[in-house]
Amino acid sequence: MPALFKKIIYLVLGLSSLAVAAEPPQIRVGVLGFGTVNWELDVMVRHALAKKRGVDLVVVPLASGDASTIALQGGSVDVIVSDWLWVSRQRADAKLFSFVTYSNAVGSVIVDKDSPIKTLADLKGKKIGVSGGASDKIWLLLNSSPSME
Repeated sequence: MPALFKKIIYLVLGLSSLAVAAEPPQIRVGVLGFGTVNWELDVMVRHALAKKRGVDLVVVPLASGDASTIALQGGSVDVIVSDWLWVSRQRADAKLFSFVTYSNAVGSVIVDKDSPIKTLADLKGKKIGVSGGASDKIWLLLNSSPSME
């Protein structure tokens, strides 16, 4: 009986060491090398917040929003921060990406404090710079605004 008991103990210890040695799941997050999301991920890494929860967080710095969507589609990263319009466009093309709300910020139109532009109607006939490109949600909303027609 003692020999059987020893074998069981060795088996249990052996299996438990395998469980402890198992690698935590790795999540590769594609993020711009600047801005709020980058700062938040840096805090998570510095304080080992993901590691404490059993996740190996790998931050992959990227140069632009386009680089992040390409990295996601190419499989270089597992997660990016994008907007619901990009995800909706992908899903319309049968690419099954999912969107999870990250922020309630929609964006904004910024003008100089001394600008004569006070409402959207004041933009009619003017040129504006759009930081997110042709599919930026603010640009799309502005183009569909009756005051911009």
